[in-house]
Amino acid sequence: MVCLRSKQGELEALRHLGDASAQPTIMIELLDSVMPKDSGLLADLVRTTALLASLDHAPWIDVHRLTESNFLRQSPGGPFEFLEKLVEHELEDYGLAGLDKVALVPVVPIAAREDDLRTLRLLQENQQRDVVVRLPLTDLPASALADRVRRVAQHSGVERGRLHAVIDMGYVESVQPMKVTLAARMKVITESLLGPGATTLLAGSIPSARSGYATTVQNRPELPMWRAVNETSNESAIRYGDYGVAHPVPPLAGGRSRSPNPYLYYTVPGRTVFLRRHVPQEDREGEPRRRTVRHGLRRSRRGTGEPSRLRRE
Repeated sequence: MVCLRSKQGELEALRHLGDASAQPTIMIELLDSVMPKDSGLLADLVRTTALLASLDHAPWIDVHRLTESNFLRQSPGGPFEFLEKLVEHELEDYGLAGLDKVALVPVVPIAAREDDLRTLRLLQENQQRDVVVRLPLTDLPASALADRVRRVAQHSGVERGRLHAVIDMGYVESVQPMKVTLAARMKVITESLLGPGATTLLAGSIPSARSGYATTVQNRPELPMWRAVNETSNESAIRYGDYGVAHPVPPLAGGRSRSPNPYLYYTVPGRTVFLRRHVPQEDREGEPRRRTVRHGLRRSRRGTGEPSRLRRE
């Protein structure tokens, strides 16, 4: 599983991944930079979600970073219902209405709000789908953690066997035994409730800030950490997830589009390469591209460009 942010470059790259059977699970965190209907970013999000849904690979959509002032939070039915209707309209425009395509898979935090859980139940009544609960690394007693997972399962109306868990380790610099022990303990608890293969370990090793011009190579501890958790729990394997080449906590953008990061990050086996680039003035100050939501999926299906490699900036 790879955790992405609502950025135009990432969304465009997702539309060129090709055969859905070869894709990892995609989780998209929505940020306040997703603005109202005239925003090109919202149109890109709808196009990308509809395309993945049409391939029976609906993305996991996480809205926990949206602030109360964001228009998605203020929309009738909340973010999930609002986005689902837009994606369904896009699928209908492409001739896929009524084919039982799941538009999106909702992700909620372990301490999900009551209104979010009510929305999940309404979505389930419309169409049964998977639901994902996201858990920070914690040393809560086993009974308390299990009760919180059961609360999400009961109040969301999700069918048995369709609830998944993501254990978010956040930023990791190295394989830390204490974090490995906590994650392995949480994995045992979630799998006892949800079954084997329903839990994903998520971590990221990209620092929040950089300075200087030197090209740098650093180790990526996400994979050794995942292996250590599996060895410690000694049960069925936990699924692997990471933040690609972005820091786990995005910078605050104040609801506006962010300037491109001057650093490029590329992953190579076991490591990350950091490069500094020159950001043209027009990219620093330019307005986001304007798009319309309608007909986006048709255009993406007819595209003939070479597949782009998913990378973070």
